[in-house]
Amino acid sequence: MKVSKNGEIKPDFKRISLIYIRITRNEIRNTHKPFIMKYQLLALSLVFFFRAFAQDTQNAATIAPSKTYAQFDHIALLVRDVKKSAAFYSGLFKMDSIPVPGGGDGKVYWFALNNNFQFHLVEGIQDSGPIRFNHVAFSVPSIPEFIKQLTRRHIVYYGSKGNFSVTYRPDKVHQIYFKDPDGYEVEVNDRPH
Repeated sequence: MKVSKNGEIKPDFKRISLIYIRITRNEIRNTHKPFIMKYQLLALSLVFFFRAFAQDTQNAATIAPSKTYAQFDHIALLVRDVKKSAAFYSGLFKMDSIPVPGGGDGKVYWFALNNNFQFHLVEGIQDSGPIRFNHVAFSVPSIPEFIKQLTRRHIVYYGSKGNFSVTYRPDKVHQIYFKDPDGYEVEVNDRPH
């Protein structure tokens, strides 16, 4: 719980969400549920966390200016049936769909959550094999400057043309991907916020 300046007690959404994510991660490790269900549980807990985080930070007047270089941009999930998943998530979380740059060919749905946070669904899961493409995305002011940080840290990044390439999306946003120490895919782009 947090105590505001006027003595009002408020729930600490970020702490509650982080605890929820830890519980979900432990459940994933210690359960025999199907592989895909485990990662859908983790994805839902991440959506819950970022939605709670955005709700907690809506009153910007009480929060000091951020010195963070990056802003959170989106989470993307690879799904079997994008229309079914879109109906599920939009119905459950009351999300508004937004246009997909380049159209998405009916296999991609984007949703807006609060201010600039987005949730993406991409059709492509096969019945067997590991889930790929699920990722978290951050937006930075400059992709070339961010690439310098990756290079200094010897982190391999990639785009649509392979290692050390940058993807240029139809909406004029540059994006790259790399893996975190646990193998999760991270996207970094320069979408303005």
